[in-house]
Amino acid sequence: MSLTIQEIETRLKKMGFTRFKVKTRTRISILSDDRMTDLRKIEAEFWDQNAKYNEDYRTPVVNGKGGGLVSSIGVVEVGDKIVFANPASKQGTKSAGIGNEDNFVNGINKYLDQAYGAYHTITIVLKAPGKEIKIPQALIAESAGTDTKGRKKSDVNILTLSGNTFRVSLKKANAEFWESADRIYGAQAKNMLLELNRRGLIELGRDAKGTTLGKGVSGVAMQTSDAEATNFVFGSDILGQGCVLKQTFTSPTSPNFSFA
Repeated sequence: MSLTIQEIETRLKKMGFTRFKVKTRTRISILSDDRMTDLRKIEAEFWDQNAKYNEDYRTPVVNGKGGGLVSSIGVVEVGDKIVFANPASKQGTKSAGIGNEDNFVNGINKYLDQAYGAYHTITIVLKAPGKEIKIPQALIAESAGTDTKGRKKSDVNILTLSGNTFRVSLKKANAEFWESADRIYGAQAKNMLLELNRRGLIELGRDAKGTTLGKGVSGVAMQTSDAEATNFVFGSDILGQGCVLKQTFTSPTSPNFSFA
């Protein structure tokens, strides 16, 4: 009889693993600084379950689709369960948005617990007024970590049976859809304000609340191109293969999640 995820987790803890990122009825992911080495250790630990470290673990091909790698370094198959390893160094520190991401990820993955099997999937439906996005054959949701190189904006990745990844930039309800402008145009904005001040169009000053622009001036705007505006919202990885979702998830069992 195959082990349950809870039994696998107990044995992993005895091995010294204490940090886990994703856990469903059929999948569990450890956080590791040396992922391949740790997966080999896990393979050896579960010898009695005929565990296999599969470096080329792929989704099955269904109707000509699928066959994609589910992890760049592979997984350990323990019976009909799967052990992943996520890089601990990319998890970042707890911030206001991380809890929201965890609740979103766990809120999805709890529905993957409705049945057994490494390839059990669900259809995720994201609903908003006048808009609905369907993500069919979802295998698992996981945090994208803190990799923002190349203007990446994905916070959560949803792996599907087809091998495609649906990427979500997750914003809390009280946040803006776009990123802070000073990350891209900080230096340019400073030069623009100094030039406007030099021309006498604004009067730069400072009070208890911070920098002021002078009497009758509440703000200064600079027009962007369409490409720049798109980049602000979608970055380099969201447009065409994901979405920006603005919602606060208070827990994995919040009313935001429902099953049909």
